[in-house]
Amino acid sequence: MSKKINFDPAANREGLPVLPSNRFRYSVWHDLRENEVFGDQLKAPRIRKGPNDKDSELELLKDLNQRQMHILQQTSRGRRRRDHFECWEEVEQVNLSYQVLAHEYQGSNLSRILARLQSVVRLELMDNSLSKLSHYTFPLCEYLNLANNDLTSFKGLPFTPNLLKLNITDNAIKSLKDIEKYQLLTPRLQVILSAGNPVFFEKGYRQR
Repeated sequence: MSKKINFDPAANREGLPVLPSNRFRYSVWHDLRENEVFGDQLKAPRIRKGPNDKDSELELLKDLNQRQMHILQQTSRGRRRRDHFECWEEVEQVNLSYQVLAHEYQGSNLSRILARLQSVVRLELMDNSLSKLSHYTFPLCEYLNLANNDLTSFKGLPFTPNLLKLNITDNAIKSLKDIEKYQLLTPRLQVILSAGNPVFFEKGYRQR
């Protein structure tokens, strides 16, 4: 006889069944006590913020031995654990595209992660409403995808001395006056994909 699935309208307004995994809906992978996943194993990590009271809810989750299932970031132990499993300094490829950065938490957390990407070779940051990245350095980066952001000039780009290919299609770049200086900072650069920027819709832009 199959087990009856209960519906909880208070927890799910659409009246869908509440699955056992629902209790982990606010969990972050490195907070789980039994976690063995590292940052370089994630294909497309997402930065999200749960409700303000999520930690009190997670503290109630216990395993079969009645141990807490999460080690939360509010403690120094939790922050050390987070940094250990994220290991962003060692990641060579990372896709941080399509983040929702409207909340301060998302923006500050993305900034924290970008500052640690010192080994990244291929970096995807598409569609994040980014307007300035000049305060970041990615010393080993060879491919940088910044398509569908809000960059207005080459001065807003990060320092990437080993860059080979740059994608800045569909941004808000209105001038090419800084491109020569940028090329001096990226001597290995071979390809710039730049279609869809306002400067390329103006007549005679090639003579600038």
